[in-house]
Amino acid sequence: MGDYLRKVLDQLKDQLKGRAKADAAAARAQADADAAKADAAAAKARAKADADAAKANADAAKARAKLKEENLAKAVAAAKARAKLEEENLAKAMAASMATSACESEIESTTSAIMQRLAAFGGPDCGVTATDSTQLLAPGERKRLCSASCRRNALLRAAPPSFAKAEEHCTDDTSRNAIQAATSRALAFHDELMAVWSDCSEAIELAPGQEVEGVPERAPEAAPAPPGSMVKQSHLAARFVKIFNSKGKKQWLLDCKELISTFAMFDQQRSGRLTSGMVAPVLHKLREDQMHEAKEALANMQKKAKNPGFVTFEDIVVNTFGVNEEVACRMEKRTMDAIAER
Repeated sequence: MGDYLRKVLDQLKDQLKGRAKADAAAARAQADADAAKADAAAAKARAKADADAAKANADAAKARAKLKEENLAKAVAAAKARAKLEEENLAKAMAASMATSACESEIESTTSAIMQRLAAFGGPDCGVTATDSTQLLAPGERKRLCSASCRRNALLRAAPPSFAKAEEHCTDDTSRNAIQAATSRALAFHDELMAVWSDCSEAIELAPGQEVEGVPERAPEAAPAPPGSMVKQSHLAARFVKIFNSKGKKQWLLDCKELISTFAMFDQQRSGRLTSGMVAPVLHKLREDQMHEAKEALANMQKKAKNPGFVTFEDIVVNTFGVNEEVACRMEKRTMDAIAER
């Protein structure tokens, strides 16, 4: 009996152990299953998170690409706008430059025509010595304006020059100043002479060399004697070089007067022309190397002259002064010439 009970108890113990072991195994299996499930859920969550992150990154990349594309389009549009603006500005600048060049050419042409006609009034056909106003005309000079030779002068019979067209479309300050400079002196004086010339009731016939009462025949003006000392000739050589290089507007009158007196000093023959052969006789006390700069300055001006064989007063004025100063200097020379002739 006792053995039997022990055996039964042992069997029960074994059963309990087996059940406990089975329960433990089942618990472990359940735990493993739960862990696996949890891992699967975590993996799924991570996969979803990765997918969401990838999608977010893709969306961000797409947004960046779109923004970059928009910025590029804006940059291209801005570049095109700048290019168009620069093109328009360049076109305007070129048009303005062409207009300015055309205005300069037109004003210079009209001014030159006025000066040519003033030269005709002062030439042998008309013999006017006044330079600023018809109020200075002697009665005899008025008669000369009505002389047949003056009335027949082809240049004066042509249509008179006018700045009307230039005044209409040349409205920049430079053009206005140039026109004002010409009209205030040269054109005004020209128009006064033309008024007298046009009012002549009949042409007066004058015999060759005939004097008009009140106007004596002009005596040829003697050329100023060149300086005698080497020092003074050195100074004259420096002045000669300087007249080809007028600087600035503030001192143009001084430059103009120096140009007139220096030109006269070298133009000993009163031909109105300067050539390289005229330098040495005036600077005869200087060595060849000492007068080289003067000859070189004259040679450089000859390259710009209308006639490459010589240099005239007009050549120097045109190439060294601005338009306003050029007109004024020409009038200044006429004034000084007239004073010298009187």
